[in-house]
Amino acid sequence: QTSGHKKVTKVALKAGLNSGKAYKHLRAGTAFAVVFVAMSGALFYLTDTTVAYVTADIQGQSGQWTTQTLPDGSRLILRGKSAVNLDFKTNQRVVELVQGQIYVDVAKDKTRPFLVKTSHGQIQALGTAFSVSYDPSATELKMLHSKVKVEATQVKTTQLHATRQAIVEAGQAIKMDQNGVQKLPALNVYNEQQKWQKHQLMVENLPLNQVLQELDRNYKG
Repeated sequence: QTSGHKKVTKVALKAGLNSGKAYKHLRAGTAFAVVFVAMSGALFYLTDTTVAYVTADIQGQSGQWTTQTLPDGSRLILRGKSAVNLDFKTNQRVVELVQGQIYVDVAKDKTRPFLVKTSHGQIQALGTAFSVSYDPSATELKMLHSKVKVEATQVKTTQLHATRQAIVEAGQAIKMDQNGVQKLPALNVYNEQQKWQKHQLMVENLPLNQVLQELDRNYKG
């Protein structure tokens, strides 16, 4: 598909799944999108594939590790069925994580900040490497090198220790959700690096149901 067709498809998919009347949002000459929406609508009922995944700029596949070199030279790894959108401009570089988990090794560019965004907030890299996990309930960040600035989209909680912004340094981990930015237990940097560099699934101190979810998310079977 061309970039123009891709944009039309995104609009059609979202409109179609939300209202069931995608054709009202299409212009003449884009009938292909109607067929795509109809087929995709049936597919979504049979699988866990989301609209965000199908329309993403870069998509990982179940059971695989997908490595991409971005236009600025940064390195991106997607684990399993993860997906991102890219928005690189003259004043900033944005990676939108819409599903799953990624590792980013950021290329330095003092004139263009590098941002990873999710529905829960954004992470601004300060020349660094880190991993991000996203699902609709929360975004988790694990710092491997240097540091980043994080900013939650919103803070609904009235808890005294709730915060919207934070600086996260190597070895630290945080979670962002509707309650803002929250610290997580200290990170084993070596294990996290090995996981991404050697394409390994490592789990520590997780209940069995979460271990099974990780296996299902990342491996075919």
